[in-house]
Amino acid sequence: MDIINCKICFNPYDELEHRPRTLGCGHYFCEQCIDIVISSGIPKCPVCQQTITIKTGSEATLNFALEELVQNVKTLDVNSTSANEETLMPILGLCSIHSSCRLNFVCMTHNMKVCRDCTVVDHKLDKCCVISLQEEIELNRKSTLAGIDLLLKSLKYTKGSLECHIESKDSEIVILESKLEELQQQVIKYQQDIDNMKKSKLSAKQTLSKIKMTEEELLKSKFDLQEITSLPELMTSIDEPMKKINDVQIWEDNIRKEYNLISNFYISTLIQKFPLGVYATENAGEVYRSARILEINNKVHLLALRTLRPPGDTYSLPLSLFETLNSNPEVFISLTYNGSYLGTVYIRVANSEHGRYFRNICCGTYGPAYNGVQLTLVGNTATQEYCQPTPFGVSKTLSFDFKCIGCSHHLNEDGTVNKDLMGNISVANEEREYMKPGKVYAFGDGGFIFPQSASNLQGIPIGEIIQGMEVVEAARSNLGQRHSRQSQNNLYVYEVGMVLFN
Repeated sequence: MDIINCKICFNPYDELEHRPRTLGCGHYFCEQCIDIVISSGIPKCPVCQQTITIKTGSEATLNFALEELVQNVKTLDVNSTSANEETLMPILGLCSIHSSCRLNFVCMTHNMKVCRDCTVVDHKLDKCCVISLQEEIELNRKSTLAGIDLLLKSLKYTKGSLECHIESKDSEIVILESKLEELQQQVIKYQQDIDNMKKSKLSAKQTLSKIKMTEEELLKSKFDLQEITSLPELMTSIDEPMKKINDVQIWEDNIRKEYNLISNFYISTLIQKFPLGVYATENAGEVYRSARILEINNKVHLLALRTLRPPGDTYSLPLSLFETLNSNPEVFISLTYNGSYLGTVYIRVANSEHGRYFRNICCGTYGPAYNGVQLTLVGNTATQEYCQPTPFGVSKTLSFDFKCIGCSHHLNEDGTVNKDLMGNISVANEEREYMKPGKVYAFGDGGFIFPQSASNLQGIPIGEIIQGMEVVEAARSNLGQRHSRQSQNNLYVYEVGMVLFN
């Protein structure tokens, strides 16, 4: 077993000159080799190159766990009765209470290894969840394999995003080089931008190469784990893939933070260059969809998708470039009353299945979006004959003082009524909460609601209002006057979509 041998001199650990000692960085070697490294004039860990601050090897921390393992191996060599027992003894060890019994079980209830006698005395099977060591190792194997599969999928997705990123940087370079010819007074600034983008492109290519290498390593680890039958080898082989999974997950998060698929500067430049419009487009077979991109109040807005082709003399970008831009984005809903623009409500979408579902509806990803939705006031006895919604987890009889704006009748693009925009999401009891003002909740009639105040009624949270609460209040006030006069309801969603940059 390599684990019981020093990684420098390859001698087995013992209780004399080759005692296993752990450095501050976590790597361990025998005491004699640590002394040699310190006296070499380059006191650095041979594995990670971290500086060694101690003066002698005896000052390093003793690795008692490894010493115990070495002792078990020695005991095994003397007392083993079969080849199988020789293989298992270093792993199982002996029970500290029942010294003649091996620790060949795991008590899941108390998270500790136990022997057969322990399962009769202190860890009875009718009170504790006890499994064999073999079962625990198999669980670890399955968990590791599942982690590798998930990581491979994630790396594949990140690889595609980086390829799009490289293409977008090529386009940015072309645009900026053209601007250099037109705007000589900004030559220095734009040249710096070009250099930075070229560095970003080169860095992205290097990262893409690393991802491909990591994919190969993970595939090899997956294949090796599936082929291993020896328990000791499996125990030592699981550690490296698990460490790789943790490292790559952190690495992927850093990649996503460093590489935006499209920059705010790039979109703003396109909007200025093409005054007739910049569009995100998608061609899925016979269906062609597009969404206008606008810059409003220093925020880049992506309007909901429509099954229309952009007009001529406009600029188009593939919709796929924007798909991973924000994991927890803002959506916006612009309201009108009697044809007058009330304003825009900005909502930070919840990082949940229901929040993502709401975002996709606002963006039109699932078909017709909230464009053209007619809103009404619900929860007031004056409106019950007109609209009787059933918020998730709430009885049909709403409290008298529970006032909110809710989605009512929505016309699809073909003129039919659609009430199931939010109606197809699964709901569990633990996902509900008591409704609070300033938040947005799923609506039983297929829409969403803005509560007026805290309530003892429960709903499914899908987002939080971060700007435009005064617009909601104005809409609620207008609807309240409308219901008191029994006049026509003319409150509609004028535009809806997602904020790309802010």
